[in-house]
Amino acid sequence: MTKIVHIIRHAKLAAPYTQYMRLTFSQLCQLSTQQINPVIHPRSQQAIAKTLAHPEMQAIELILCSQAERTLQTAQLFAKNVGRSLPIKQTALLNEMCFDPAQFSSAAAYAQKKMRGIRQGVFKGMLAPDHQGVEPIAQIYARMQLLQSLLDEQPQQHILCISHGFYMRALHLYFVQQSTAPANIALRDLQHAPNYPNLAGFSIPTVWFSSSLDDQQESDLETHQELLLESSDRTSFLILLHSKDISL
Repeated sequence: MTKIVHIIRHAKLAAPYTQYMRLTFSQLCQLSTQQINPVIHPRSQQAIAKTLAHPEMQAIELILCSQAERTLQTAQLFAKNVGRSLPIKQTALLNEMCFDPAQFSSAAAYAQKKMRGIRQGVFKGMLAPDHQGVEPIAQIYARMQLLQSLLDEQPQQHILCISHGFYMRALHLYFVQQSTAPANIALRDLQHAPNYPNLAGFSIPTVWFSSSLDDQQESDLETHQELLLESSDRTSFLILLHSKDISL
């Protein structure tokens, strides 16, 4: 059977996080380092209802979301609006990229360049040898390889994934453009990847789930898993490799 996977960004956040351009540098640092876990906007139900107007969304059988409250709430509203029981699974494989703007920017620089400067710092940090307070591209790709396997294992044929803005750029490169080697990713690739707005995203080609990882991918994946599990502090970006079932 044909497997169709949709990946979208979570619903808009509630105040004071509704407009990223209006965040203070301190608020942005707390959000990006996951010190806070904001909820979605109270009007999100209406926006989700519009998204569900698309026929393909009515066929969803399973929702996967990150461990953040905003993606879980988005998933729950989707399930509620569909009007039937839908399983929801939280997984760290859909979590936002972890980055600390304080390690590559400052309040003064942010006041001048706002999110444009932050995005540039994140993209450069992903590729830099010392990472500059940003989750490395190799670990991001290890997560996406595991996500590919997780999706392949699901018995459902119509799956909705709910994730985050920065991570969705990498997901687009990996799944849509099929750029599967982190060593081949350049700064321009990250800069030109789509900046998906809330509740927008893409569908993954079915062929992606027709075969398992090749020997080199398996070897790379095992290496990255070992590195992730050996890490213990926050700046090492430990990834929890287990999904959590939630009953509605």
